[in-house]
Amino acid sequence: MKFFLPACLFLLAAPAAAAEAVRHDLRAEISPADGLIKASDRVTFPAAAAEFVFTLHKGLNPASPGGTVEELPGDAAARYGINSSAGGVEAAYRLRLARPARSFTLNYGGRIAHAPGEQAQEYARSFSETPGIISPDGCYLSGASGWYPHFPGRMVSYRLETSLPAPYASVAGGDRKRRSARGGRNLEVWETGAPQDEITLVCGRYAEYERREGGLTYAAFLLRPDPALAGRYLDATAKYIKFYSELLGRYPYGKFALVENFWDTGYGMPSFTLLGSKVIRLPFILNSSYPHEILHNWWGNGVFVDYPSGNWCEGLTAYLADYLIAENRGKGRDYRMAALQKYSDYVSGGADFPLTEFRSRHSSASEAVGYGKMMMVYHMLRGALGDQGFARGLRDLYAANKFRTASFEDLRAAFERVTGPGRLKPYFDQWTGRAGAPDLRLKNVKLARGLEGYELEFTLEQLQPGPAYELEVPAAFFLEGLDAPRLKRLPMTKKTETYHYPSAARPLRLEIDPEFDLFRRLSPLETPPTLSRLLGASRPAIIVPAGGAGDPWRGLAEVWTKDKANLPRVYDDLTVSAPPAGDSYWVFGAENLLARDFEEDLAAYGAAFGLDTVTLDGRRFPRDGHTFVFAAYNPADPARSGALVVSGNTDKLRLLAAKLPHYGKYSWLVFDRDMTSVASGIWTVSSSPLAASLGNKAPAVRAYPVRAPLAWLPSVFSASGPATI
Repeated sequence: MKFFLPACLFLLAAPAAAAEAVRHDLRAEISPADGLIKASDRVTFPAAAAEFVFTLHKGLNPASPGGTVEELPGDAAARYGINSSAGGVEAAYRLRLARPARSFTLNYGGRIAHAPGEQAQEYARSFSETPGIISPDGCYLSGASGWYPHFPGRMVSYRLETSLPAPYASVAGGDRKRRSARGGRNLEVWETGAPQDEITLVCGRYAEYERREGGLTYAAFLLRPDPALAGRYLDATAKYIKFYSELLGRYPYGKFALVENFWDTGYGMPSFTLLGSKVIRLPFILNSSYPHEILHNWWGNGVFVDYPSGNWCEGLTAYLADYLIAENRGKGRDYRMAALQKYSDYVSGGADFPLTEFRSRHSSASEAVGYGKMMMVYHMLRGALGDQGFARGLRDLYAANKFRTASFEDLRAAFERVTGPGRLKPYFDQWTGRAGAPDLRLKNVKLARGLEGYELEFTLEQLQPGPAYELEVPAAFFLEGLDAPRLKRLPMTKKTETYHYPSAARPLRLEIDPEFDLFRRLSPLETPPTLSRLLGASRPAIIVPAGGAGDPWRGLAEVWTKDKANLPRVYDDLTVSAPPAGDSYWVFGAENLLARDFEEDLAAYGAAFGLDTVTLDGRRFPRDGHTFVFAAYNPADPARSGALVVSGNTDKLRLLAAKLPHYGKYSWLVFDRDMTSVASGIWTVSSSPLAASLGNKAPAVRAYPVRAPLAWLPSVFSASGPATI
């Protein structure tokens, strides 16, 4: 299914895996110009009954030739496990037949036209979403739109015949069995016999490209002809489907299609993905978001999610796509650090919750939990089982639950076929049923010399509220005369534990979890200052130049009002004499009275500021025509951050406002005249509160063994580098 849950309707029935699928034989005639649909649905149940309850988009006026249809008020609908009181787009209905039957027909029609609306995530970030729309630009009809009758607690299989005026065509899940043109209309038939959790239908004026390989069909539906772009996506589709089939099991469908959408989206549905025009032309998508959407056909659209018990699949998809790509590039540590930093920056106060309560992403905090924390839970499980055991558990999970809904209990059962029954219950209870994260501190580090060598004593403490987590804490011991550290796992079951490490060679340095393999809340000084700490802040201060020089910067501040409950506070620089001590803050403009001191502080990271140039990471950039963004610790409180934005191109600041929320993992950014990113980087942290140097002699090299990825991904890069899209 698409991974935004409908806000307007919640079905409180038993998980769909407990009931057999309902068969829909649908005929839908769509008029994009008028926003109208006219449909007939022959519905077949596994067993006969005289009464059926369903939901449908309001105003479609369902009728049945074999019975009577009545709309149910809220209290009556609730008795059937339907809560539509949120006032959304759907209504509940009851069909009463003259005599019990397994099959019946519902005829309905009307207008579905909900323009994509802005949904706020933070003060600086939002996205566009709609339950359903039929328009001249195309159509998008998900299960949440109520475009077909939905029966609570039931999965579906279907045959869907669509009729659209030329040049419009349709795309849906399953295989296309037939297409033809007649009387100025395009007719297509889509069908799947495998159970699905919903039916999504899209339409547009497509240029279509297709390739058949190994019994599968790969397709691209683009809104304007572009055979080169389509070819790159078809190549990537073939390579990634082959890769994931070998890792997890055979691809569950007969086709996979890239479909270009008429507004910016990143949706994954069974056997196709719906991506916006800008997204599909970004050069990095082929090796980032695109394999993520393909992989959803195993997790989420092949094995479906039992949402009432928690969404386990987004973290797994991120781990086996986004993270695995980083791991293949030797950047696994960086990815893990960024995930932990995002959790630490965005999840605070009442924003945390157990993984069993994650349904879908609606904010950076929910993303940090449902994607980031869940991803780390899989990473730690892989560390405990080994790569082979972890891969075996994944294959068992897929084989045992294909075309069924699966819960965390099913997940645990699959991996316990590797470990033995019941062995993983404490692990899953701790990491999925409990909100929060361990918060580690290192203290009381002592090195003593004895008759036979050295003994290192140190204490680890868990500072988080509540009971101790049961942990295997990675530790690295750097010893004199050895190039590589000795790596150990320290069992920790109490809030405070003291450890002793004997060694014949002199210990030079101790580092706790230096590769970020443990899910935990990071200390602010453990990672470099990045923009995510600003973007996740509560009501940050924005300081702009006073007078006319501040006008364009005030315009930027006015754009960052997405979340009305978390509005930034805007001040002129004449009203403040120093950065706010207890808050995160933005300093806008080189003319700002606080800008010069901020620039001088950045010298500690190697940045150099001249009258006409800025030097970063050894590269010199002219101030004219460039916009610079820098993050730093708040001098009064390293748990807070400050940011400086200076620009020689202030007429494009509103473009910057939309882009910055996507660059949270970086410490500094450089944009050109068109606000296209031309350089970025992360400051280097010289010390960590979870590390201790033992004496004046430092290890010659602080290098860790190179790790092999879980599996080697295919590359769609040419020999000379990434293809340009």
